[in-house]
Amino acid sequence: MRNKKSDTCASTGVGAFVIFIAIIIVSSVTMATITITIQKISESVEKNSDDIENEFTGTIAIEGAWLSKQSDCDGDEPTSGGGLNDKCITLIFSLAAGSNIVNEYDVNWAINCNSNDDFTSITGTFDGYGVSDVVNGDFNIDDDGDGVKDFFIDCCAYFPRFRDHGETKNLDGTDKLMDADDDGLSDDDDDRLFPNKKYMIDLKIATDLNDNRIFEEGTPGNWPAPVITRDCTPNEVNKEYLDLLIVVNNGGVTYDTIELVENWVEGERVI
Repeated sequence: MRNKKSDTCASTGVGAFVIFIAIIIVSSVTMATITITIQKISESVEKNSDDIENEFTGTIAIEGAWLSKQSDCDGDEPTSGGGLNDKCITLIFSLAAGSNIVNEYDVNWAINCNSNDDFTSITGTFDGYGVSDVVNGDFNIDDDGDGVKDFFIDCCAYFPRFRDHGETKNLDGTDKLMDADDDGLSDDDDDRLFPNKKYMIDLKIATDLNDNRIFEEGTPGNWPAPVITRDCTPNEVNKEYLDLLIVVNNGGVTYDTIELVENWVEGERVI
């Protein structure tokens, strides 16, 4: 009769090997889960970062605003029949830190109020020249080469007259000009807004009969009928402030209020 012998060492070795394999499998599954989780977190962070960058690129930062001319602030022709009712504020602004270059025509603004208990909105862009392809895409608008954008080309007046849109200028009040058509002359409108630089623009808070007329090349005075004037000055608004909204296309939104100060005279600070 033979006695059965058991090899405890071999049994222990097989058990350890099975446990080792199981640990490897569990580790692999765990590592795969961690990798997928990290990848999803990374994609989420990247998406959020892109969203933040897209929102922040092109945001307007308001530096302040003052009352400017309170009579015929757009300087349109005294004989045009438009009247002298339009009034403006001068806005000082820059691009928010981290912004890219923005074009003036991509910046939209609106001033809203309840004028005589009726909702009133005055709107425009930061590009007063060449809006809607006027004046051949902003080329050659300084015909006499004096560094100032002309108000007339050949037979016809063109903006900034006859529109709500003011024109963005350098902080010292000079016009923004460049050589966009490579003719060797800085006589073209520069629509670019650069980071780390301050600019100024006149925004209307009251309009005259010339505003919102559509430009037509042809006989001077060949304009559509006048529009109803809009007035958000303290004389017409029973409120202490106006709402100012500035929106950049594919960019950020800026909101502020224009204070309807008691001393309503040119030079008074309102933002």
